[in-house]
Amino acid sequence: MQRVEAEKIVASKQAELQELQAKLEEALANLKLQAELDREKNQRKNELDILTHENEVNFRAEEFSAKAEALFQQARNEMNHNQLTSQLIERLPQIAAEMPKIKDLKVFQSDKSDPNLDALSTFIAKIMELTQSWKK
Repeated sequence: MQRVEAEKIVASKQAELQELQAKLEEALANLKLQAELDREKNQRKNELDILTHENEVNFRAEEFSAKAEALFQQARNEMNHNQLTSQLIERLPQIAAEMPKIKDLKVFQSDKSDPNLDALSTFIAKIMELTQSWKK
């Protein structure tokens, strides 16, 4: 009987040992799985951080490029304005020489509310231009 009881105790202890071994294997598998999940999570987080930094760098580079292009365009515009001004100043004597000479300065003042008087003054000015062109 003692032997039967001892075998029962051994059998129950073996069953407990197998149960503990199964629990340990399950816990080890869970730990491995959790470690794998943590590693993948960290990897994805690192990839996302890298992508975020790359986007930020690209954005800043494009912003810098746009500012530089705006400065270049402003410089070109100012240079063109300065060049046009200097060319105009250089040609001013030639332009002045080609302008007609003013012989008589005549001022005619009229009331702007009378359209007939305005038409008459325009007609007289055109007749004077015509007669002057005949004199030449």
